[in-house]
Amino acid sequence: MVDARRELPVLHARGDGKELGRFVGEAMRLLIQKRVEQQAWLHEAKAKYESGALRPVVDSLASAGRTAFPQLWEEMEGMAHGSQVEFLYILLINLQREMRYFVPEDSERAKYVKKVVSPDMNCTDVFYKGSEGWWLCHNEDGGDAADMHFLFMLQVKGNHGTFTGLTYAGELPSSAFGYNSSGLVFTMDGLSPVHLDPGGVPRNFVSRKLMEAKTMDEALCIVTEARHSVGHNYNIVSVAQGEFSAVSVETAPRGLYLRVTTPQIPNPSSEHREMRVQELLPVNRLDALLAILADQEDETWPIFDPHGNGSTYCTAVFDFKQRQVEVYMGNPLKRECCFSDALLERAWPACAMQWLIYLVGTRKMVFQQGQSLGKQGCSGPGQPVQDTFPFTISRSTRRSMRFMGRRSKEARLSISTTFLDML
Repeated sequence: MVDARRELPVLHARGDGKELGRFVGEAMRLLIQKRVEQQAWLHEAKAKYESGALRPVVDSLASAGRTAFPQLWEEMEGMAHGSQVEFLYILLINLQREMRYFVPEDSERAKYVKKVVSPDMNCTDVFYKGSEGWWLCHNEDGGDAADMHFLFMLQVKGNHGTFTGLTYAGELPSSAFGYNSSGLVFTMDGLSPVHLDPGGVPRNFVSRKLMEAKTMDEALCIVTEARHSVGHNYNIVSVAQGEFSAVSVETAPRGLYLRVTTPQIPNPSSEHREMRVQELLPVNRLDALLAILADQEDETWPIFDPHGNGSTYCTAVFDFKQRQVEVYMGNPLKRECCFSDALLERAWPACAMQWLIYLVGTRKMVFQQGQSLGKQGCSGPGQPVQDTFPFTISRSTRRSMRFMGRRSKEARLSISTTFLDML
């Protein structure tokens, strides 16, 4: 049933595949229909598909998603049936990240992309762990302010366990953030690579499958083994079986952003937000983390943008020490909670390390202290960063990690499979 007492609707569902999709479609029928009706680019894309202009690209993307995750294809079919919306609309709205690139240049969608390409869906994340607390905070941003009215929290109990995720009406959950009963939490941020793969798996299929991952290893397999159609970033935290691990994975068509340079579309929003975050560091309290996500000092490209170039829809705060998640509407400093829930109920590990990561448009991570995660969750006090991460330092043009501990403050390190394995 839908919980209408909160600003952010909450839908509790059971089932898998077509059954789940049909239930969600029926419950959110009016919301899905209204979103489809109001998306001008969606109707244009449908017309161009039917005329043949977009058919090769859409069919290729659809085939890749259906082949990789057939149950998710059935979930979309069930959603179309339950919402009484033509399946092609449901497919296209789940391909909107891909349509951002593959639509013809003279289309309304292309004009929309050109207008908001920099901030569209790029989000901001802050992660801190120390004696004061343990938080992962996420600003959910997008280029269309109207989408704020088509959000709801979906809580599902199925054969693969229980999961919860912020969901856009008509889409698979979740292209924003989610968590499950296995102790896995993730947030997502946009990337804009120049090179694309129309035969790759669409982003929404990958993130939906991630909702069912039971371990960090399984989550990494899901986000790294798929042949991706566009670039994206996944920030994953696992507390499964009493162990803590946290990784940030960048994906791109034709592989991962590892030690190679991956050309990307210029993004002034990310660049400005990065510079502003540097000015606000260091921080070690939740209110200071929220102050970063609420910052509007840069009038053109603010971190928190309620109505400008790229609207901030909401802010999620995962408090691992208190085992709770809260979602705020509006300025996160006001803490106007529209959703709250308990995270995994189990004995969670205690660790004395203190570190901070910030991800702006998912371009950079900053470790504030010299103590860092090791193979079993954390390294003991006094272990230097270089001993914890003994591999070659390299530079990526759009994403780097900066260690600000006892070693050189200029050391930059691209995300690598070695780093992921160690965490």
